Amino acid sequence: MAWRLFFIAAALYNLAAGLPLLAELLAAPSPRLFNMGLHVAREAGRGAAGDGLSADVDALLLARIGPETPPGRVPLVIAALADRTSGRGSEQAQQALGGVAEKGPREARLAAIEAL
Repeated sequence: MAWRLFFIAAALYNLAAGLPLLAELLAAPSPRLFNMGLHVAREAGRGAAGDGLSADVDALLLARIGPETPPGRVPLVIAALADRTSGRGSEQAQQALGGVAEKGPREARLAAIEAL
């Protein structure tokens, strides 16, 4: 448990250098690594210091809502994206969620509608 907290803190502290690692976590076949990536993505780029990175993290999450993503993970990624956009509303993320709600696979549409 302690190593996970250390890793998350390190990734959040230096997110600009950690974006490729975050992308790797979100694509990891291991459920633990994938969940760690979701946790880091939810927390990353918050506050004034992270405003520039926020769009990059949103783009990483949006890239994981595709046909190559295992179906059970798509709703989790959409929920993480919705958590990030609630309250501050990334226009790009909101539009993407609207597109998924209209044209995505069934489980992705349901998750996107719930997120909106």
